[in-house]
Order: sequence, then C-alpha cells, then structure tokens
Amino acid sequence: MRHFLALLDAFFLTRPLLLAPVWGFSVFGLFRGLSAGGRAPMNMLWTVRHNGATFGWMAIFSLSVASVYVLNQIADVNVDKFNKGLPLLAKGKLSLAAAWWTAILCLALSILLPFFSHPSISAFSCGAALLGIAYSFRPLRFSGRPCFDFLTNAAGYGLIAFGVGWHLSGAAFSVAGFAASALPYFLLMCAGSISSTFPDYEGDKKCGKITTAVALGVRRAHAVATVSLCSSLAVSVALGDAHSADMRGRRFAVLYFLLYPPRGPRHGSHLQRRRALVHGGRRGSYAGCCHSYGRPGDFDAALF
Repeated sequence: MRHFLALLDAFFLTRPLLLAPVWGFSVFGLFRGLSAGGRAPMNMLWTVRHNGATFGWMAIFSLSVASVYVLNQIADVNVDKFNKGLPLLAKGKLSLAAAWWTAILCLALSILLPFFSHPSISAFSCGAALLGIAYSFRPLRFSGRPCFDFLTNAAGYGLIAFGVGWHLSGAAFSVAGFAASALPYFLLMCAGSISSTFPDYEGDKKCGKITTAVALGVRRAHAVATVSLCSSLAVSVALGDAHSADMRGRRFAVLYFLLYPPRGPRHGSHLQRRRALVHGGRRGSYAGCCHSYGRPGDFDAALF
C-alpha cells in the first residue's frame, strides 16, 4: 500500500489537471493547421484521419510538460512552503529523489516514443524541456523575472504545444503563416499566465521571487492580463480566426475580466473573490458556462 500511495503521489506531482490546457492548445494548433488557407468546420477534428492516434501523440508530447511541472516544483520547493494548498514536495509527501525520477521518466517517454515515427514531436518535447529548465532554474530562472515569466509560459503553450498540433495536421510550415495563426493563442496564454500567479502572490513576495504580479502589484498585473486577453480577441478577428473553437470561450473570459475586476486595496480580498469564482458558487464557474453553451470547442477553451 505504501508503494502504491507513493506512485499516486508521483502521478499527482505531474499536475495531470494542468495537462488539459496543453492538449487544448495542441487541438487549437491542429484546427488552425487543418484550416490554413481557408475556413474549416469544427467537426473536421473528429474525422477518421484525425482520430485517436493524433490525440495520442498530443498526450505523449504533454509528458514533457508534465516533466516541466515537476521540475518547477523541485526548483520552487522552498517558495511553496509559504503558499497555500498542499504542495507534495514542500509538505514532504514525496522525496526530491522520487520527484527527479518522475521528471526524467516523463521526459524520456515524450522524446523516445515518437522519435522514429514523429521526430518533430521529439524535438518539440526537447524544446519544452529546455524552456522549462530556463523557466525554473538559475541562472536564468525566468519564473522570477517580470515579463519573462509569462512570456516563457506563452511560448510553451502558444508556440510549442500549438506547434505540435500544427505538425500533426500535416500543414505546410512557413514562419509567417505559423506566426500569424499562433499569435492569438500566444496572447491568450500571456493573460492566463499572469493571472495564474495571483494566488501565490504573498508566498512569492516573501521569498523574493519577483513575478510580474509582485513587480507590478495585482491590480496593474490584472490590467496587463486584461489587455493581453482583449488583444488576443482583436487579433483573432483581424486575422479571420473569429470562427475558430476558442473564440466563444474567449467571450466568456472577456466577460469575466470585465464584470469581476479586482476591487479593494488588499490583495487578499481580491484573491479570495477570484478563488470563489473559480470554484463555483453564486456566480457559477467559467467552465460550466462554456460547457452549457453547447459548442464543440468551448470546453477545451474552458479547461484553459
């Protein structure tokens, strides 16, 4: 039983729920690749050609991101002691050695499994790992540098994970075409990454980890995230991507930012309101709104 619980802890150390956004961005890349050069119906994603095997390769790639999640927790083990929740490493539920082996195993699988049939996915996995190391560890440690923290995350999701889907679509690659298609998703992830640091504001500040939220303050950082989110929407419309799967989800996200901005002088009260909204209650949840909207792509956007 003890070994089973240790394996279970190692599994949750990879933050499996946070792999859903990785799959979502890869699906966005797949859809944009399939529709490159013209509009395409959303149900194109569910054709026989793009069935389980395609989504299986996305899942294998996401193991590299799982490895990065573990590496980030190893690097932040002391910071996480000041944050709320139940960080498995910081609370001593799992040893550092077990965490290192978990990260190595996930990364090795994500590189070796597609190496012969889809070497580009192996390259994307290596890119994700290198970006994660630069994000988590010194001397670069972008997670503790204003602007670099959210730009690194945006590159990982909006370019690398998106690029995996693009590659699996079989679309021809051109720098200009890929960059134009990926830009709205890059901006979308900038907003999400900035907002994700708000709950850890106090712990990061105590430990001297200068994230964008710590450097600017929660209210200003929230404003930057809102501008990035609205820019994502505007760029999508300008590029003719208004029909894609994430657009309806972004409508709900924009409403969330506009209707429930941070109020009050104290960071704690703002964070409590944000947690209350995310976890449900009178206002309902973002994911629930998108899911009830009844559109095929919205739940992927809601998971983000």
